[in-house]
Amino acid sequence: MYFFTSENHRPVVSLPDTFNLVNFSRYKQLEAVVPFRNFSIKYVGLGCETYHLNGNRFDIDDGAYLLANQHTEGRIRIDSEVDVSGICIELMPSMISEVVASYIRPDTLLPDPGLDVFFSSEAYPENQYHSRETHLGKMLRSMDVYLSQNPHRDIVISNELYYSLAENLIADHISTYRQFRNLGNIKASTGKDLFRKVQLGKKLIESHYHESWDIADVAAHCCMSEYHFFRIFKKVFGISPYQHLLDIRLNNAMHLIQKNDQSITNIAIESGFADLASFSKAFSKKFGFPPSKMSRLN
Repeated sequence: MYFFTSENHRPVVSLPDTFNLVNFSRYKQLEAVVPFRNFSIKYVGLGCETYHLNGNRFDIDDGAYLLANQHTEGRIRIDSEVDVSGICIELMPSMISEVVASYIRPDTLLPDPGLDVFFSSEAYPENQYHSRETHLGKMLRSMDVYLSQNPHRDIVISNELYYSLAENLIADHISTYRQFRNLGNIKASTGKDLFRKVQLGKKLIESHYHESWDIADVAAHCCMSEYHFFRIFKKVFGISPYQHLLDIRLNNAMHLIQKNDQSITNIAIESGFADLASFSKAFSKKFGFPPSKMSRLN
């Protein structure tokens, strides 16, 4: 099912209890309760849509999208001087569960939907992503280009497209599913909160590795104690945040050395190390030879 909505075009659509749908929209002003009937993908092609879901705020802007399932409650707000365009896709939980089961057990002809204990459960952590970084995002960008050219056209959406969306969704997040399971049996709301915090911490580490931040700063930004952040991060990702930060710094340094356009000292500082001695020691331990030898080889 496909339909188009805007301030001046709000068709009366009778929605059955179980369905897949694609809704392309353009709004300047909108404030409403969001009915999450199924697994929802909220993509913004142009502008910004603000969601308040289960006590969390998400500002979804150009090229980003939000994922949330049928256990989510919230509101949307759009306040813009120009049209904000977006795509809302709803996938039936049964379809998601079927694809998850096939992904987990590809050797069976009749996948067990009961294997999906994550995507269609209360434990699923609603979150936002950028389309440049995912397989699903690539599909969403293509759909946005196609639909924005003539949103009023009559379009028949096949199950093939919905299955492809579900497959890309699962492929992007199967590692997230496994990481979340590492938290063990805890209350769903607690698990979602902890998982979202260490995900944020991981992104902060990966985007600020070259700065003088340490793990205590990252933990504080995530509203966690340093030890609590360390313990949960290691449990979820299988590596400590300290080692993750060090690995990123060293891999960046190796990349810069291979380019061979800077001194070793500058590379050490640019990669986030306090001094050349600590950098050389860490580099030798990870790669088995000092950075000076790597520089000479280039």
